[in-house]
Amino acid sequence: MTTVKSIYCFLTKTFQAHKVQNPQQSSLQILEKVLDKSLTISKDGPSEYVSKHHFKKILNFANRRKMHEPLQYILGDVEFRGMNLQVLRPVPRPDNEANELVELAL
Repeated sequence: MTTVKSIYCFLTKTFQAHKVQNPQQSSLQILEKVLDKSLTISKDGPSEYVSKHHFKKILNFANRRKMHEPLQYILGDVEFRGMNLQVLRPVPRPDNEANELVELAL
């Protein structure tokens, strides 16, 4: 079995090697989504083990992310103006520019 901390380090290094934007954030968000909980990764603290089922799902998400697929499509949702929206292809995903446009319109 593998720990959350070791998977986080592996994902971050993989994303950095593939020049993925925000590799640490991508790693953390994938882990939080698959494990369905908020995480804090520390260098010194203990780290829990990840089941084989979760590990396979994490690797699937990681492979998609290292190919530069937007994280919102991989995770299936995005927070936008305090709402959690489901995101599916080919629907455009809300981003910072959309948020700015809404601010201007209001």
